[in-house]
Amino acid sequence: MSVIIVNIVFIIFGIYLFFMASKMKQTGKLNPNLLSQQDINRCKDVKGYISFVVPKMQIFAAAIVLVGVIGIGEHYIDALRNYRFVTLIVFLITFFVYLNQMRLAKTKYMY
Repeated sequence: MSVIIVNIVFIIFGIYLFFMASKMKQTGKLNPNLLSQQDINRCKDVKGYISFVVPKMQIFAAAIVLVGVIGIGEHYIDALRNYRFVTLIVFLITFFVYLNQMRLAKTKYMY
């Protein structure tokens, strides 16, 4: 049961991240829920930063939701258990690429 709760949290976080990224794109403003005030103040090119990070955030958010859905699904559908390792590897690759891209964005747009 606790694994299902963790997967539900993944899904909720993924949806939240996706919509916060979309909101940044719509408003053209940096979101203080996603960045510290110090980073917001340091940003040299807000439009450039947003156009760089939003697609990456949305892809990462979709990966998080997918992991959560597959995690819940594997409790009910035996065939999904075969994809547990593949899902973990895809998530980890996505996670590390996302971290690298966020670090690159900070270097490029905030320093």
